[in-house]
Amino acid sequence: MTSPKTLQSTYRLHSGHEIPILGYGVDSAIMYRNEKACGRAIAKSGLDRSQIFFTTKIPPGSMGYERTKRAVESSLREAGVDYFDLILIHAPYGGKEDRLGSWRALVEAQKAGKTKSIGVSNYGIHHLNELEEYIQQGGGGAIDVGQYEIHPWCAREDIVEWLQTRNIVVEAYSPLAHGTRMGEAVLKELGKKYNKSPAQIMIRWCLQRTIPYPYHSLSAIHSTATMKLILSTSNLMTSGGHTVIRQASTEKSNVELINSLRSNFQTAQQLSSAETTTTPRYRAWTRETEDGLYIPAIDFAQRGLAEEKAQYDITVKLFYLPGIPASRRCAHTREAIDLVLKELHVDSIDLLIVSFPGILFDAEDDSEEEVESDTGSEEPDDFDSMIRTWRVLEDLQEKGMISQLGVAEFGSERLARFLPHTKVKPSVDQINLKDCCVVPKSLILYAKSENIQLLTHNDCMDILPIGTTRELLGPGEKGAGILASTPDADDGIQGDVEPQWVVKYTAVVKDRGVVENKGYFALADMGTCVKARQE
Repeated sequence: MTSPKTLQSTYRLHSGHEIPILGYGVDSAIMYRNEKACGRAIAKSGLDRSQIFFTTKIPPGSMGYERTKRAVESSLREAGVDYFDLILIHAPYGGKEDRLGSWRALVEAQKAGKTKSIGVSNYGIHHLNELEEYIQQGGGGAIDVGQYEIHPWCAREDIVEWLQTRNIVVEAYSPLAHGTRMGEAVLKELGKKYNKSPAQIMIRWCLQRTIPYPYHSLSAIHSTATMKLILSTSNLMTSGGHTVIRQASTEKSNVELINSLRSNFQTAQQLSSAETTTTPRYRAWTRETEDGLYIPAIDFAQRGLAEEKAQYDITVKLFYLPGIPASRRCAHTREAIDLVLKELHVDSIDLLIVSFPGILFDAEDDSEEEVESDTGSEEPDDFDSMIRTWRVLEDLQEKGMISQLGVAEFGSERLARFLPHTKVKPSVDQINLKDCCVVPKSLILYAKSENIQLLTHNDCMDILPIGTTRELLGPGEKGAGILASTPDADDGIQGDVEPQWVVKYTAVVKDRGVVENKGYFALADMGTCVKARQE
């Protein structure tokens, strides 16, 4: 009989070290750009270093033996620490050779005392099998931890079973499902039965499956709650508060998005400036709810459409942003769709098009290139994550929230590879022809054979570039005066900001072909280096 677990309990790892079930944890990563702030906060906390479980992760751009070795040294310098408690491979990018090379570098770092334990994050079963075979053939090391998004609506039972049968600790991130499931009836019923909050029920669900959640708020270091920033343009088809139906803008989507956000912020500030003494001033024109901080405040009581839903074709395009783990897309999709439904006062949309990061359509040879992000790291074609994301979309379609599904930038080769794995085929393939005005014949023929409609667009790949969010919300001349100029400056809300997704919605009046409502939402996570992981 196993002994009962307490909040002070730990799990022993293959390395011989222990990880807390619940405890003081710093979940940093090179991609989060928070290692320096985390190390500084730990040093100032007054807590013994052994009390804080410090994790970092190797990003996709540092995959491969030599690059991972350099990344480990860089992370130690950046954080100002002698060792990490755990270093994970952030995601299984880079191909087999690079994945195994990165593992070899972590094994060497562990032997050198630069990290106590090592593990992986977001690995699929075949990636785990690949690594296990390498280790068994003498590659060295042992997987101490597998970190995944896990909660009742994303149980990952096959992966959990694979890891736990090998005595590998499964660690949960986002165990609260990014806060999107708190209103579920089953949570309310269980909460009433046991006198617990929905969050407590979900954490207990993880712990009963021996899945630790070692990252909770650590006020001794910093306030660690992650705040969601919900940015909106309002209806771009309105002027002065009265609907003006006109032709859609021909601006590039990133220019249109940024200009429209800034304009909407300025309008909201001007309307509130004459009638408020609120401090800080942004609180007069924004609204903070349990969902996050709405910038600006949105009155969802106002109707988004003049006529009944049946009179419109509503198209939504969801941009999954570069550098954001694919495991978050389940929650991101639901968040984005829910916001559009609330804004337009409808219960479904006609077409959802998803844009995956890192794909650039090449009209000359009907293939797709992998492109580099602004950070210089590649965004590889993670086909498995696309399929997992598509399952989420198929579920929403089955529930009646979406009539048709579509993809963006898929050439004939990618479509041919993708379609056999789908239960609901995409009805639309939206491609950017850039300077070309001719759709490749091979794509035309293949799309026709599969009954897929081809549409064109002028949306940008990187619709919300790195640094843009802080520029929009910071204290500068064109900023909204909400965020600090740097994560630890004193001129606004402190912490790192990480854009998660952008969604574009358009409501066209049927038979007339005019746009009545068009707008954007963008969501960013705002938090300090010690993350509550209650995303």
